[in-house]
Amino acid sequence: MHSSVRGTEKPATLFVDFSIEQSALLITPVGPNIGTREVSIIAQAVRRHLAAIPSHITALVFDFNRVKFLNSMGLGMLIEIRGEANRLHLGTGMVNVNDELTTIIKSMKINRLIPICNTARKLRRLMAA
Repeated sequence: MHSSVRGTEKPATLFVDFSIEQSALLITPVGPNIGTREVSIIAQAVRRHLAAIPSHITALVFDFNRVKFLNSMGLGMLIEIRGEANRLHLGTGMVNVNDELTTIIKSMKINRLIPICNTARKLRRLMAA
């Protein structure tokens, strides 16, 4: 289920899709590469969604099923959005993270801030928090 921005039927941007799954806002960047240009557009779209987030949402989940590469600005964006989510008392997590991204995320210890939910159990626990 795609959400819309300001009553349009189109996704928020060409670079990110949003959907609501149970109590989570799913943020799905559209890759395969997320570079400097895409990061600022994605971050703005996420902020617009956070400003109008429904009250039943308890978590933000980044779904990387369409992403093969995320540059350092993209990693910074994840941390920044996680901070905004924390201010709104929302949990954060990542799903469908490929092996290369997992290696980068773990080497930068970003997974300590935003857990990689590689099992259904971890994802349920995040959404229940």
